[in-house]
Amino acid sequence: MATERQKSARIRILDPVAVLEGAGQQLARRPQDLNGKVLVLFDNLPRGLGGGELGMNEIYERLQAKLEQRVSFAEVLWKIKPKRGAQAPSELMDEVVNQGQVVINGSCT
Repeated sequence: MATERQKSARIRILDPVAVLEGAGQQLARRPQDLNGKVLVLFDNLPRGLGGGELGMNEIYERLQAKLEQRVSFAEVLWKIKPKRGAQAPSELMDEVVNQGQVVINGSCT
């Protein structure tokens, strides 16, 4: 037989939806043409770190090959965030901003 405490038990349901901060900010302007631009492939975790996880390497290798069939980039740079789950160091972000004209940012776990 259920006790009085068991009869009044409640379930609490949490909504995992995040609140977006910075709403109203506009995205950066997109270039009309990628030819002659410097592309930065920004990886969240390199291959071989974090327990042998794949990272974005294989995806980026294939993406770069496909893009280069259609686009003549001035240069393609690979930047790797040193620690997953943490904010990228400001020096690394400065490199991405100052060196790249087009950035693809990805994470794969």
